[in-house]
Amino acid sequence: MHKIFLFLIASLCFAKAPTITPSSPPIVAVGTTYTFTANQSVTWSLAPGSAGSIDSSTGVYTAPTSFTANNIFFGCPALPNDHIYNTRVDNLPIQSTYDTYFHSKIPAQLITFEISFPENLYTNSTPTTNMVFKYSPGANAPFPLLRWPEIGVEAGVFSDPTLVDQHVLGVNTQSCGFSEIYKLYPVGSQANPPISCGACNSQSGVKYNGDSYALNGGVDAAGMYVSPVSLRYSELKSCSLGRGPISHALRFTMANGFLAGSNVWPATAFTNEPGSLPYGFRIRLKSSFNINAFSPTAQCVLRAMQNYGAFMADGGTNMAFQTMADATGDYTLFNALREITLAHATLNSDQFEIVDESTLEDTNRSSPTYQSGRVNPSNPYVTPDHFVSVIATNGSSESSTIPVILQPITIGVDRAVGYSFMAGAPATQLNVWVNGSTVATFSCTMSPSVGTLTSDRLYTPPATSMTRQTTQVTCTATADNSQSVLFPIFVYPQAAIRESLSEDTNVDFTDANGNVWYAGIGAFYRLPGAANCDFGYLPGSPWPPLPSIGLYYHCEYGSMDARYRFFVPNGTYSITLMFGIGGTTPFPRGMWVQGIDAQGLVYSGSNATNITAQGPAAFFGIQGKQVDLCDIVGSCANATPGQVTLITTVTNNEIYFALRPTKIAVLTAFSIIANPAFSIISSPGKVKPTRP
Repeated sequence: MHKIFLFLIASLCFAKAPTITPSSPPIVAVGTTYTFTANQSVTWSLAPGSAGSIDSSTGVYTAPTSFTANNIFFGCPALPNDHIYNTRVDNLPIQSTYDTYFHSKIPAQLITFEISFPENLYTNSTPTTNMVFKYSPGANAPFPLLRWPEIGVEAGVFSDPTLVDQHVLGVNTQSCGFSEIYKLYPVGSQANPPISCGACNSQSGVKYNGDSYALNGGVDAAGMYVSPVSLRYSELKSCSLGRGPISHALRFTMANGFLAGSNVWPATAFTNEPGSLPYGFRIRLKSSFNINAFSPTAQCVLRAMQNYGAFMADGGTNMAFQTMADATGDYTLFNALREITLAHATLNSDQFEIVDESTLEDTNRSSPTYQSGRVNPSNPYVTPDHFVSVIATNGSSESSTIPVILQPITIGVDRAVGYSFMAGAPATQLNVWVNGSTVATFSCTMSPSVGTLTSDRLYTPPATSMTRQTTQVTCTATADNSQSVLFPIFVYPQAAIRESLSEDTNVDFTDANGNVWYAGIGAFYRLPGAANCDFGYLPGSPWPPLPSIGLYYHCEYGSMDARYRFFVPNGTYSITLMFGIGGTTPFPRGMWVQGIDAQGLVYSGSNATNITAQGPAAFFGIQGKQVDLCDIVGSCANATPGQVTLITTVTNNEIYFALRPTKIAVLTAFSIIANPAFSIISSPGKVKPTRP
């Protein structure tokens, strides 16, 4: 009797589903194996559609030898391919309740693109700062943070913290760990209402791994990650060359009045608003919308909107899609975004629909990926890309599953927008790296040949050049030759770099002295807006003769830092920034203000006044300077152009300067001249020759 009873107990025990080790999803690199074990005798298998293979008796899983990450952020996978951010939604049904409200409240709303987020690239040696957050105290920890002047802040280091968000986004290119911060300010500066946190130095922050399914909050109102869903230069460039589509969701904003005090997966937060649309809902461009009338680069973005859609992630401008700041790095690509926004007659909110992605969420409480960002592979609408579900089944047909996170081989470069050289500059090591493999080597080629490039990525520009030359460098990972990164190199004539920031035509400009000013497509992070300044030179202007009034007809403008970097021979250089204003009516004082620096030093001309701030500038202890645009151009009332010239001595073969607006910056052209033969007098915008 006892033997029978014990036999029944044993049978019941083995009838339970097996326990798999490990208990959480392992990360398995391409071309490698991983051994799973269970607490009882099982047969191993993979769910239909899984990538790779598994030995049914030993539990040894073999990953595929190669695959491409859907979402690569500076050489790092931005979340797994089967993450909800990286999964197609073109076959999902419409969420009719939300969709009806959406179209009734914002009919025919034009879409826009906001150039929003500078990237910050970290390594394991980047210094950290102990962050204390107001809204996410559970994330308090040391965060990597670049120092001044290298740090990139949304809306600029000197921006007013009461008016803009000031996100700081970054990725460790060695560990592929991401970090995001919302607002920086000095400890003690926010002790009083409405913040009331004397120990805080930021509003909120989050850190996450690029190979994780976790949804552990975020720094926007929806509690979502920002970097993986922001459009960027590298993918625009790659898609425009036919090297692969944009394969992840985007993000956009809506006015708070339409939003509700609730959220839907994968959002993790919300703010209390009076509308009916939850934070985190996802729209897609209707499949019926004809994208073939657009340029190939614009089609890349529109196709991503059709296939992957976009998350409503924050309050802001209705139907405004966000990009990284480097999206302005190539004006031909940036114009593709402008092309989309100018399609007033055809492309607006009426062409979008809200999808129901509830079936993609893993709602099984016993699942290792419950309430994570992993897409449920058994959903009826979409098969996630390169997903893996390992199944252990015992003799009683009881089973358990565990997902695998596939780690691809990726390759990145620190200057996706490229490198700019003056002819005659010394050899420079291009910063390229490989992740996801123990074989970290790669090979680089360039086409056409401009200068020389060694196998260990040492680039030397030609000693002389009569014009600006451009080449494309392609670096390919040794461990997976299907993975490569492409970026441009620009070589300017020796002794003089001249850029004309023209509007649409991108045509080089020759001034009255025969100097060529090249259309602004160099490797720098420029101001995001472009306009016809409509400048008319007025007779009787008090200003001295200019190189050519034509240089002031077009301009760039924006409210975020514009950063320019060039590799040059050591020596003394002048950096001349040329400004113009548009329209024929007087321009008011005190509205468009500049913060100007060279080599990280804040401009301090005689007309500069101190900037008072409690944001990023004050966080770094920087006493900023601001200059009224009317003082630079001399007379806003008469619409006269003007310029500021800075002198810098280069000892490390690198010129770096930036426009750091406190409100709006306007720039029409700039030049970098070696061995300047003039001196600067006290008033900004005025230059006098040095007499022999």
